[in-house]
Amino acid sequence: FLMHTSKKEIIGAAILIMLFIAANSGFILGNVSPGWDTLAYSLGLQYVKNVVQAGSLPGWNPYFNAGEPLYLYHFAYASFQWFLYAALDYVLPVKPAALFKLYYASLFVFYNVGCYLFFRKLFDDRRVVLFCFAVSLFSAAFVVYLNEHSSLYVSVYFPYLAYFFLEFVEKR
Repeated sequence: FLMHTSKKEIIGAAILIMLFIAANSGFILGNVSPGWDTLAYSLGLQYVKNVVQAGSLPGWNPYFNAGEPLYLYHFAYASFQWFLYAALDYVLPVKPAALFKLYYASLFVFYNVGCYLFFRKLFDDRRVVLFCFAVSLFSAAFVVYLNEHSSLYVSVYFPYLAYFFLEFVEKR
């Protein structure tokens, strides 16, 4: 993929991601707190952080649905990254809500990188690709997904699935 991408396009996409991080630095650095259901998701990260720090395997999660096994958690397929961010706490000790915000912002950027790949498949003109990527990155989706975080879990892999489906159809 990167071999067929111009340096200007990669630099343009990287600049857009940096502008997104700068525009949302108030949230990422801690001036804004997650709310509603999203705050409850940070409790799951607290559980994983406790498990990682204790050096034990995850089992019972006391924070969800009055307690349940972690493997039964309905978004477990999308929350495996929590272990990475819980391990990050060893390097940079921060509160679980701050870890969650960093996790959420990186998950949103991951989602938009998938959108970028999908747009590359749809459009030949790289200016159109970068424009669509910017619209996706700076849309209201960041705020919408923040207030209803489970919708990001549902859609985070969709652009990658669409991209690889088109790649598969093209190669057949």
